Amino acid sequence: MTHTKKMINYRPAGTNLFLEKTESIVNAVNCQGISGSGIAYFVSIKFPKETKVYERMCADKAIAPGIVGVIPAKPTAGNPNIKYIFALPTIGTFQEFNKLDYAGKLNLVKIGLEDLRRVLLTMPELKSISIPALGCGVAGLKWGDVKPIIEEFLSDVPQDVFVIEPRDKGKE
Repeated sequence: MTHTKKMINYRPAGTNLFLEKTESIVNAVNCQGISGSGIAYFVSIKFPKETKVYERMCADKAIAPGIVGVIPAKPTAGNPNIKYIFALPTIGTFQEFNKLDYAGKLNLVKIGLEDLRRVLLTMPELKSISIPALGCGVAGLKWGDVKPIIEEFLSDVPQDVFVIEPRDKGKE
């Protein structure tokens, strides 16, 4: 089955991922079940039940770099259309992550997006997804390196894709 190539929609830095009216969001996570910073922290506050599912997935080793967790979500006041949270590991463990060079960190984003693409292609009924600038925060990746990977893997999915650009686009 082929899909029409769609334009990826970019939102400016500062756009609130949780106020986008999309049916799903990507949560950049580690595989230790720790939601201490970044998007994962805010997801844990806004979606506590779904965060428990993510923590269970980590304990059961059901997610790993390159294996996205699909978590059914309940609508909230800020996200009335939400149906899924995709837990996309951009870090395995912090110990492993700290040993990775830049290319290794970028590869974690790449294999995560590759699996997200695979999952999205199996969900044509899902209309839309919002994604943060994966790896451009704590991991220190350059937006100029991440953006083409997002476009490579998500430009032909059947969903409308909304990407929140990073605050520091100067890291091109």
